Amino acid sequence: MALTCLTKDILVDICSDLDSDDMDNLKFLMKDVAGLHKLIPATNALDLFSAIENNKHVAFHNGRFLAECFELMGRTDLVGRLGLNPTQIEKEMGQHNYSVRPFRILLYKISKDLASDDVELLASFSLREFKLTQQEKATIKSALDLFVLLEKRGIIEIDNTNLLKEMVESLENRGDLVDLVDKYQGMYN
Repeated sequence: MALTCLTKDILVDICSDLDSDDMDNLKFLMKDVAGLHKLIPATNALDLFSAIENNKHVAFHNGRFLAECFELMGRTDLVGRLGLNPTQIEKEMGQHNYSVRPFRILLYKISKDLASDDVELLASFSLREFKLTQQEKATIKSALDLFVLLEKRGIIEIDNTNLLKEMVESLENRGDLVDLVDKYQGMYN
């Protein structure tokens, strides 16, 4: 079922089940297909869906893009409401068949595995090593905020994740995150 074929009723129904954290997650996951300038002003999920609706990449994948976003967010209940099979989406994503960019998935997975203390440590690391300003550091409320800021500054990039690796290496006992970056680098860099 193509995104453009989804009825407004289905989208409204899905929107009613999304909270502010879900909105922040969707904005981050949709960043590559819509751009932050379209996503930041969105006040509800319908605005987000409208921002990506005309993207050829999203339309080509027949609603799968949204399904992957929901799968990554742990909202498999919403995948089914799109008319797609959550088990099939999970299986295909496990085979590295993505509509969402792998770099976005990497950052998202890292962000979801960080405690607030870890985010504070990474923000301090970024202040020290990447010369973030105190004003920039004050805007960081989550790992997603930090990653968006570092992307804007060109510090972490889709084809150069070495500085991202340095960041996660700075965290004690987080070899699991280093392994995630290593795996990404082995496949995509």
